[in-house]
Amino acid sequence: MPIPWSGCWIWTGGFHGTRPIITDDAPKQKTRTAHRVSYELFKGEIPRGMCVCHTCDVPACVNPNHLWLGTQQENTADRSNKGRTARNFGEKCGHAKLTWSDIAEIRNDARPAIEIARSYGVSQATISNILNGKRWPSAGYVRTHKPGNEKLTEGQVTAIRADHRVGRVIANEFGVSQGLVSLIKRGKLHK
Repeated sequence: MPIPWSGCWIWTGGFHGTRPIITDDAPKQKTRTAHRVSYELFKGEIPRGMCVCHTCDVPACVNPNHLWLGTQQENTADRSNKGRTARNFGEKCGHAKLTWSDIAEIRNDARPAIEIARSYGVSQATISNILNGKRWPSAGYVRTHKPGNEKLTEGQVTAIRADHRVGRVIANEFGVSQGLVSLIKRGKLHK
């Protein structure tokens, strides 16, 4: 369906998510994107590995005058240059199970990571990554010790670095998390 003021021909057939699709009538019923079919019909064959890109940035547009061929890298660069790169992280991400409020509570929780993980329905790795600042980054957050524990002395830090036992055993002895022991051993904290 043409839209006169934009020049776009908006696909009114089937969609898979936001992608306009065409299912062939052939016995295999191959599904292809409508803009690729439009390009082939009006401009010719699409070389293997090439993307059909939109100058209009309207995914449902099938106007061949709005379509051009580019590599995946060119398509990605075009998207980034036009400011269309997704920047959803944290609770804005559609898959997020946690909120920023949850993150603040997690970072102040003195329980072991496995217990925190169970209470929020996420993995222990997720909690460790949050506590270590690898996930849900926030300005100014640096984990120096587990809340509720006194800061470790330099002597304790030296002892942790020299200790060759399993991190869990060391953590229990010093009353800190395994993640903190790992960070100290890797030189990420208490330099």
